[in-house]
Parts: sequence; C-alpha cells; structure tokens
Amino acid sequence: MTSPIQDGLLHLRQAELEALPLEHLWSGTDDDDLSAAQDCGRLATLSGYTEWVSPQARTLTLGWDWQLLAGAERPRVMRRGLPRTNIQVLDESLRPLPWEHNLQWLAAFIDRIDWASPAFEAVCQKHVN
Repeated sequence: MTSPIQDGLLHLRQAELEALPLEHLWSGTDDDDLSAAQDCGRLATLSGYTEWVSPQARTLTLGWDWQLLAGAERPRVMRRGLPRTNIQVLDESLRPLPWEHNLQWLAAFIDRIDWASPAFEAVCQKHVN
C-alpha cells in the first residue's frame, strides 16, 4: 500500500482504496433551524454527517454530509456535496489527482458503496437510546 508523505495526505491508488474495508465510525444529525421548524405544514428535512475509517489504513479518514430525501416516492438517504478527507488518490502513473478531481472521484466512490444503511441506523439508534 502506498503511504503518507510529508504533505499529511494518505496517498492511495484507486484500486488500493477500492480494496480497503471501510468501517462506519460516527454519524450525526445537523442542528435543526428552529425558525423553519415552526412553519406549520412545511416538509421536515433531516440532514447530517458521517465519518468512515479503515482498520487496514489507520490514518485514513473519509467523511461527508447526507440528507434524507423524504419527498421522494420512497424516502432515501443521499450524499450531499463533496467529501472531507485526508486521502489523495493517485492515477495509474502514481501521480496525485488534482484536488478537485480527487474529491469528485471520492464522491463517486462513496456513491458506489453501501454507506446509507449503517450511517442512518447509527443516527436512529442514537435518538432511540
């Protein structure tokens, strides 16, 4: 596995990242806008954040925001925006992707993994207990 260098980022080839097991570390909800909550008849929104790590790459951290799409035919949780991370994805020639391209690649990677169920279950458990 490629390792961190002096810039503080964990440099990984795309295939290395795709092979790493990711584990849910933490998820939470955003604070509600109290003025919006007082609008009678307004569709409630739920949004939050989630953070993931890997036991095989202890310095890896990958987090992003999510939103519950309640107005859809079947409610679902969807990633919002670009991730926050210390991962620098490398191309086939082991060159770092430009940062914006790096974040876009990671966003597409997140959309391919099963993150919504563990993240949303963690949020629900936190509010039940």
